[in-house]
Amino acid sequence: MNVIYTITLTDIIFEDRIKKINKLIPGPPTIPVFGNLLQINSKDFPKSVNSFYERYGHVFRLRLGNVEAVVLTGGEILDECFNKQHREIFKERYLKFSRFFGKNLNIIFSNGDYHYILRGILSSEITTRKLNNQRIQSNKFIIDMLNNVCGDNSETLVKDTPTQMRILAVKLVLNFTLGIEENEETILKIVDKVRNVFRAAGLLMYSDYLPFLFPLDIKSMAKNDIVSSYAFLNGYIEKKLDAVKIKINKELNKETTTTTTATTTDSKTTTTTTTTNYNPIIEDYYKKYLDGSIHYDSILLSVVDIILAAVDTTANNIGFLIARLINNPEIQDKIYEEIMRNDKDINLNTISLADNTKFPYIVSVMNELYRYYALVSITEPNKTTEDVIVNGYKIAKGTMVIKNLRGTHLSKEFWGDDALEFKPERFKTQHLNQKGVFSFGAGPRGCPGGKFTESFTFTFLVILIKNYKLQNPNHYPIDDEGEIGLAKQCKSFGALFDIIFEDRIKKINKLIPGPPTVPIFGNLLQINSKDFPKSVNDFYERYGKVFRLRLGNVEVVVLTGGEILDECFNKKHREIFKERYLKFSRFFGKNLNIIFSNGDYHYILRGILTSEITSRKLINGRIPSNKFIIDMLKNVCKDKNETLVKDTPTQIRILVVKMVLYFTLGIEENEEIVLKIVEKIRIVFEAAGLLMYSDYLPFLFLLDIKSMAKSDIISNYTFLKKFIEKKLENVKNNFKKNELDEGMSKSKNNPIIEDYYKKFLDGSIHYESIISSIVDIILAAVDSSSNGSSFLIARLINDQEIQDKIYDEILRNEKDNNSIEISFADHSKYPYTISVINESYRYYTLVPITEPNKTTEDVIINGYKIAKGTMIIKNLRGTHLSKEFWGDNALEFKPERFKTNTLNQKDLFHFGAGPRGCPGGRLTEFFSFTILTTLVKNYRLLNPNDYPINDKGEVGLAMQCKSYDALFVKRN
Repeated sequence: MNVIYTITLTDIIFEDRIKKINKLIPGPPTIPVFGNLLQINSKDFPKSVNSFYERYGHVFRLRLGNVEAVVLTGGEILDECFNKQHREIFKERYLKFSRFFGKNLNIIFSNGDYHYILRGILSSEITTRKLNNQRIQSNKFIIDMLNNVCGDNSETLVKDTPTQMRILAVKLVLNFTLGIEENEETILKIVDKVRNVFRAAGLLMYSDYLPFLFPLDIKSMAKNDIVSSYAFLNGYIEKKLDAVKIKINKELNKETTTTTTATTTDSKTTTTTTTTNYNPIIEDYYKKYLDGSIHYDSILLSVVDIILAAVDTTANNIGFLIARLINNPEIQDKIYEEIMRNDKDINLNTISLADNTKFPYIVSVMNELYRYYALVSITEPNKTTEDVIVNGYKIAKGTMVIKNLRGTHLSKEFWGDDALEFKPERFKTQHLNQKGVFSFGAGPRGCPGGKFTESFTFTFLVILIKNYKLQNPNHYPIDDEGEIGLAKQCKSFGALFDIIFEDRIKKINKLIPGPPTVPIFGNLLQINSKDFPKSVNDFYERYGKVFRLRLGNVEVVVLTGGEILDECFNKKHREIFKERYLKFSRFFGKNLNIIFSNGDYHYILRGILTSEITSRKLINGRIPSNKFIIDMLKNVCKDKNETLVKDTPTQIRILVVKMVLYFTLGIEENEEIVLKIVEKIRIVFEAAGLLMYSDYLPFLFLLDIKSMAKSDIISNYTFLKKFIEKKLENVKNNFKKNELDEGMSKSKNNPIIEDYYKKFLDGSIHYESIISSIVDIILAAVDSSSNGSSFLIARLINDQEIQDKIYDEILRNEKDNNSIEISFADHSKYPYTISVINESYRYYTLVPITEPNKTTEDVIINGYKIAKGTMIIKNLRGTHLSKEFWGDNALEFKPERFKTNTLNQKDLFHFGAGPRGCPGGRLTEFFSFTILTTLVKNYRLLNPNDYPINDKGEVGLAMQCKSYDALFVKRN
């Protein structure tokens, strides 16, 4: 306690000098010992300071106990002192008695060169370039938060919205500082501790000015729980730092080995990894400790600083902004209009502060937000390092200097009569943190994390308002006055998040013809849940080529006919229709697989597959299909002249599974596993074709859960996923041993899982994408190829004339085919066979309703305007089987309607259309041709029964060929 009560002679002499110099500066009268301390509102220090400014002017003096303070107000004065002429004199921090937490070793309270080392570690990680390159991954966290809080509901009451913003900010900041995604319980604790610290740290601490009053402050701190809250955060970081120490020390121990390995690593891989993956900032601080630049305590203290400051300022800024937009809906509308004007340039996954110049009104709103709410009304004080004259007054060296930002931001003297109104229009130019605004302090001691808050606020605002209209659930305005703390605290309020986009879609789409709707369900109850494609096609026959459905919350437009689909997906509007609409039930892929990903990421995943199934590679033996087909025939027929092949479609599935496993995984699996995979794929495709009500009304998810449990779709999909995971482990192990690297130079045809794994290694795709994409390929390739071939065999058995014509065509080409194999390279020599395959694609329409797309812009089709964001369904059943497009014989199987010898002809969309058409279509064509020609060349296919084979199929995600038996009679 002696340290507290002792004042040295030097201190007294120095303070007397300050008093003598500063006494000419105007200010309120003082009383002995306390000076002006008793005139300060202990719970609202900024208000008291601002009241003195209104009486004593831009520069005034306070005597706070033992401490001489000068308060500065106004943009010009702050600019002169902190940014321009006197910046070197005002750059040091005044360390108050109560700020013992930092021990002068953290970012906020350190001084001199040491401060700039600590500050530089942070500022080097939040440069504009790094933020624009997703340094803090704010987009992901914002979208995840909105999905978690709002789901697919058209309207969500978000209770205690500011706390939701704090949770979001904590997740984002923990990822940036520590590289972790923490559990919900810990996040809520951190939210509470940060709030405690900031609320309590804003109260007046009397011992900062009269140390003998410390016991009084101790009582206040205990009541506010500030010490234990700060200690919790410090202890939390300390544990995380222990893990960092272990990690980095291991890396250093392996440094020599790593360096040697790096010389043999592909340069592209190394570059991609280092430029796209950022280390958490705690590692940067630890490395600076290891090289002797900073103290160990500085790691903990600085990371706590960053978490406290970033969470509190970011969350409160967003909280106040949401409150303002709800209270002033016209501002919200203007933001939305600006977003829609730039909408074609917006990608929610990548939008960043780099795009701010396209949004001048949003930038104006942010600048006004920083001015109007003045979150930190009184920043941590500075001190003068020399005597200096400001505004005609001499201020002594060693004076505490307070920036009055409340007065600077809100005084009519600086901002005119409308200073207390929220008016974004006062900021005309399009750059953030404009002249007169000091939201992040000023000069060398301004907040080093300001760019972090700006970046997050901008990204959040665009993503939020693009998707939701914010409304007040009450009949009175939201209270946005805030509560005093070290930074102003946004009070709790509830907000309605409405998917305004849907209202816009409804308004635009309402002129499109369609069946009448009922409240809530729309047309959902008019859909046959077990045959969705039939219901859609029935509507087409009544409402035409372009019609509208309202399925629960979702606006849908159905397109039918070759010309319309060609215009929308292949030609004029292909860019508008290329995105996938991700339904609620399609959670398996997590937006990381081929089918449900979007944007550039989709084309990376797709490109890996398509590069391996080019016509040239397939022709050159990329998949030895003939070998598998011949092996199957030997196993099934066993060289008998006549064989009854029971459940022929299952035999075809087994054959295709073997070929696809060889292509994807490079393996020939045992019969037991192959049969399991056949069964799992069949169940997944049958179940996935059922109508999922929660895709359109999420509150019906429990109903769908019951349906999914009955069909067992989840466990079957999980089996396939785990099967791939095990095979991927083998690939990883082989890569580590360099066994594959040696083999790859010799082999042309590596299994495609290796290509996906290499893309993961070079940083192009996520690990999960390898597994999900391989599952996609196996599911789609097996189901479409096996069912297509099974339907075709059934047709040839029912129509022997067609089978005979194919065989005759094979015989005519016999001189070029002396072996039992027919190559896909020769398919152009088989025009009739190609016509039969094309007609099978049309007649059986395996996928009558493909996975939906969505419009990325408003577009006019067939005279009807379709709104951006509409779910688009391609009615392929109607497109392929309607008499409107194919004439009176549309329901007959007539290969002759296709005259040329090219596969996948005009008006055929069995593999979808445009950029989102099936990437594996060529693989199915290859299988179809080789299976058909090899079978017919070697066997006559006959019906063992006296009634036709039922080739109508059963509804699934793709049409499922029913079981039938076939007689395979060996040809001479």
